Amino acid sequence: MGMRCCGVLFLVGGLITLLNCSLSEPEAPSWEAKLNFPVSEKKIYMTDLIKDYENIFEYNDGLLGLKAEGDLDTTWVGQNFVVDDVEEISNIVIADMVNAHLEMQDIVFSPASLIPDAASYSGQPKVVAPFTFKNAIGKVLSEQNVLSIDIATGLVRLTFTNKLPIDFLLTEIKLVNLLSNQLVLSHSAPLTIKSGATEIIDLDVSGKQLTTFCHWQIAGSSPGSNGAVTVKSDDSLELSVDLVNFRLTSITTKSDGFEVEQGDSVAIGEAVCIREATFKSGKITFDIENHLSMDLQVDIQSSQFIDRMSKEPLRCQTVVKKHDTIHKELPLVSYKIAYQGQLVTPQCIHLVIQAKGVKENEQIVTLAGNETIGFAFGMRGAVIDEFTGRLKDYCVGINPITQPVVLPKNLEPFRGLNMNDALLSFDFYSTIEMPIHFEGTLAGFAADNGTASLPIIGDLAPGELGHEEATRLTFDSAKNPDVLALVNLPPQRVQFSGTTFVGRGLEEGSITPNNYLRAHYILETPAYLAWKDTEFKPDTTYFQINPAIYDGPPLRQNVIQLAAKDVNQLQSFQLMTDIENHLPVSGAIEFQLQQDVSQSTESIILLSPVDVESARINVQGRIEKSWKQKYEIELNNEDLSIFRNYSDDPKLLTLVRKIKMNGTNGQKVKLYDSDYLIVGSAVQFVINMPQ
Repeated sequence: MGMRCCGVLFLVGGLITLLNCSLSEPEAPSWEAKLNFPVSEKKIYMTDLIKDYENIFEYNDGLLGLKAEGDLDTTWVGQNFVVDDVEEISNIVIADMVNAHLEMQDIVFSPASLIPDAASYSGQPKVVAPFTFKNAIGKVLSEQNVLSIDIATGLVRLTFTNKLPIDFLLTEIKLVNLLSNQLVLSHSAPLTIKSGATEIIDLDVSGKQLTTFCHWQIAGSSPGSNGAVTVKSDDSLELSVDLVNFRLTSITTKSDGFEVEQGDSVAIGEAVCIREATFKSGKITFDIENHLSMDLQVDIQSSQFIDRMSKEPLRCQTVVKKHDTIHKELPLVSYKIAYQGQLVTPQCIHLVIQAKGVKENEQIVTLAGNETIGFAFGMRGAVIDEFTGRLKDYCVGINPITQPVVLPKNLEPFRGLNMNDALLSFDFYSTIEMPIHFEGTLAGFAADNGTASLPIIGDLAPGELGHEEATRLTFDSAKNPDVLALVNLPPQRVQFSGTTFVGRGLEEGSITPNNYLRAHYILETPAYLAWKDTEFKPDTTYFQINPAIYDGPPLRQNVIQLAAKDVNQLQSFQLMTDIENHLPVSGAIEFQLQQDVSQSTESIILLSPVDVESARINVQGRIEKSWKQKYEIELNNEDLSIFRNYSDDPKLLTLVRKIKMNGTNGQKVKLYDSDYLIVGSAVQFVINMPQ
């Protein structure tokens, strides 16, 4: 014959039997030769859907459904009980450190500096005659640690205490720099100081400079005594000089006389209210930046942190060199936090910071008012081990958990499945002594990158250590369409994530490392289904038309090879399709014959589509008879030219078959394990053979 046929491809076995009644095998040489090739067969059996898949289940009458379930990772609240990092940074400005009160001087005015001829009284009872005094200078008793201070704003508080047996009327109070003989401050309003009484007067010293050369002078009078009184040599009019409510520009002081104290409170947060807590990790940090020109002895104390060994409150002492920075760390595992009395929120950690100048050979330093001591407190990485107290919506995150949903591969053609009913159940098991509000999401991810998510929100009952308390949350598609959106992907994998809010802030409870929360989910769909218009993955058959002389390899694997000298005599081409539809929907099959796009020229021939009718359904919704049909499609003479090859190169043709299933228009139908769809195709070449 000269006819060569190389490599017949059987895409799916068994089609020859199916088509045996209508397709004949090649005949002996004659004036016409007929060649038959099975090209493809598509079988979709519902029984294959449930085979070897636990998540495909059937009801007693054969109805099919999908089911997926699994356990979510256990959340150990004690292992994730993290207190938010606490940090407080403050720059302690020199002007602010001493703005409340600064003791400057203690001065005494003796009888000799006030009373004329005071020595004559010699401690004996005597009548004191009225007298006056002018520019009386007292004796400074206290050591002058502050050598000079420039005051931006503030007051000097003068406290007079009269320990003499006579009254005084001060008519002038002034501050004089004895070195320069300059008047620094003057006050002339009368001030009466009764015997045994104390009087206080505040004077504005804003913009003034006070030094050790500045001395207080007073002038005034005394009415004397009405009778004999005893004036002792150690009796005096005492004066205490303090600076109050001031801001300074600069200060010169002895290092060992420099001492400041500041209190600070750092809020822990409103979600956690601690009665007592121990830690399994974390640290307390102190960072101190000494910008001053003197070394500092720093003492930090907190009554809320209790050393677990010594039972003493936290105390951290250190020396910070001038213009230096230190970092101190204390392990939280060595301490517990404890609060007494009524618990209030937000809770605060109270700190007392003291800074003293270190004595170094009577070192004298000058500090500007804008100089600072930097202080930062931190509590970082605090993971609570055991806790007693109250929680108000304390947030414990659940790490995202991703699990595969093993759906049958045979479901791929039904990517358009739209399930009208579904049920999702979550069983939560808790041993935590406090109520929990859960807010989470179950997200589904399809193979085609489609996504859908379902909010999971509900309240969980409190449990007990060693005893699980179960709470079931149920989500029905009848009330929640998000369930259907999730199922209809269908999901290839699901991801569970969320947040638990522990406690309502009303009652105290405990949490230990052994407390946990776990969950189990079940997602299932009943068998009443509806689907949208769906196109199955196309089937492709390849024909290779080889020239007269060709020793090369096939252009593709599993290709049907024909000789050009035979196919050039092609008289007819017929495509035969045998369909059996045992599904409750109709559809259509389209065929396309085209020259491979890799060739220099390209042509496409669209064959007449084949309609597929639905199987016959009884009143119970079950298929009682399949729809069967055979189709024969023949090319006209003009289209036959696509097969001819007069070139020196092989020619590659493709036959593409597309199966489209119509949707149910939203109507639910039943799908049974006995349902199926079979589509088989074959081609017949009729060649005019020369004598």
